[in-house]
Amino acid sequence: MNREEVLDIVKSAREDNKLPDLRGANLHYARWGGLEINHLPSGTLHLTPTPEGWRITLGCWNGTPDQLRDLIAKDQGWPEAEGDEITRRRPYIEAALTLCDLHMQDHEDIIPTLAEKWTDKENNQ
Repeated sequence: MNREEVLDIVKSAREDNKLPDLRGANLHYARWGGLEINHLPSGTLHLTPTPEGWRITLGCWNGTPDQLRDLIAKDQGWPEAEGDEITRRRPYIEAALTLCDLHMQDHEDIIPTLAEKWTDKENNQ
């Protein structure tokens, strides 16, 4: 699968408001530039660069780093955690976010590069 085929799949999926199906794509030499932190109390954290910015998936939660900071500053509204469990998980997530901040600083050029490469220029003019 070449770049144009991947772009067509991504564009079609976006038009249908779905995630792209890249099964069969040769991603052997792909570099994603992200970060994975395993075995946190809330699950595995994935920090992923996208053309729109950095995204985090942590357990069942998905959003931006700032949205995760907002969530962990609260004592309620956490998915799958309440009371003492929130108190137990918070320092792990704070530490993980610190590592994410360092990673994003060290890879600050990746988001503009992805945006240049993968943004559909025809629809963004």
